[in-house]
Amino acid sequence: MVEMSVITSIPLLTLAHHLLLAGYLHIVIVTVWLWDTLVSLSDEVKAFRIANRRMTLPHVIYILSRVLTGGTVLSILVYAATPRVGCHSGAHIIGWFGALATPLNTSLFLIRANAVFMQRRKWKLLFAILWLSTFAALTTPFSFSAANFQIAGFCPVAKVERIGTAGAIAVAIFDTVVFFSITYEIMSINKLSHHRASWNFGTGQVSRTLLLTGQLYYFPVITVNVLVMAAMLSSSVEPQYQTVALVADIAFQNVMACRVFRLLRMGIIYESPSTCSLDLPSGSFSVEDFPLPDFENSTWTRSLAHEGLRN
Repeated sequence: MVEMSVITSIPLLTLAHHLLLAGYLHIVIVTVWLWDTLVSLSDEVKAFRIANRRMTLPHVIYILSRVLTGGTVLSILVYAATPRVGCHSGAHIIGWFGALATPLNTSLFLIRANAVFMQRRKWKLLFAILWLSTFAALTTPFSFSAANFQIAGFCPVAKVERIGTAGAIAVAIFDTVVFFSITYEIMSINKLSHHRASWNFGTGQVSRTLLLTGQLYYFPVITVNVLVMAAMLSSSVEPQYQTVALVADIAFQNVMACRVFRLLRMGIIYESPSTCSLDLPSGSFSVEDFPLPDFENSTWTRSLAHEGLRN
């Protein structure tokens, strides 16, 4: 634990301002995550019914990622908003929640990548190695240094060691590589490069294909990952805000990864890019020419990729 003398260089009023603002930001994060959890309950029930109520490994990963992410966002809120005596132990609890939630969230992305590259062992090996690197997040509990704010009994995060950035960097690299690999695979299968003559249609085609395969849900995650990594590496960002950024990244990745998982299980978006291969007509088109998959009779539910995901 870092004693009060470590933060005497920071005016108490300024530190109090940082703590107050960080507390508000934590409340926003918790509110958004809880709202998503509540509105997603009906979809989660549907997804599990489609699986005939079988508890497969992907379902276990999904549930654990939800539980541990919830523990992360709630523990940081309690830690930031309530006075306590055990500052150091409280910081470690937050760190362990986040450290365990991170590889579980990326596991949902790994499952999807393996389904897309089902017959490509070298790609799957690459993704597995990159996924293992996300366990660098286990260094997070040892990177937080808490200070005892004796005036009010609060425990601000006084310092985030550089070792704690390893997890954020590994997650950013993993998500980025997997995202662009899947996107390239989608573009290759749909042969969009052969239709450059009609850019107005082509750009809409790209967006629609990415949406149907869930890629547009992951693109914001990549952006947030890069921003969080920059914040963690920057010495000009206060430790309180670095903690906020790290927790926000974990919560946001969980929200988006779980959303894609549910939509895939329900057949609303496609797992395999080949199932949404769309040939471009030479003339005009309308959105009705490319309907969304039907929930009850989705071809995705009968696709090989889906069977691979179930097993």
